[in-house]
Amino acid sequence: MDNLTYLHEQLCYAEEQLDLADDLYSMTVWGNRCDQLEAAYMDEASKHVGKEARESVPQILTVKYV
Repeated sequence: MDNLTYLHEQLCYAEEQLDLADDLYSMTVWGNRCDQLEAAYMDEASKHVGKEARESVPQILTVKYV
């Protein structure tokens, strides 16, 4: 099983547990777990994208108003 598959299975399980959570503490814990797994999944998925594909996507600029 590769990392993406493993992370996807873990994320699906965490989302199911989040849906079943019936108290604020459980919702917070499973919500945090989902956020961490989503970040890990996106990081792992980005490793499989070629340099040309990454550079072809327009970059979002942050504008700071003073």
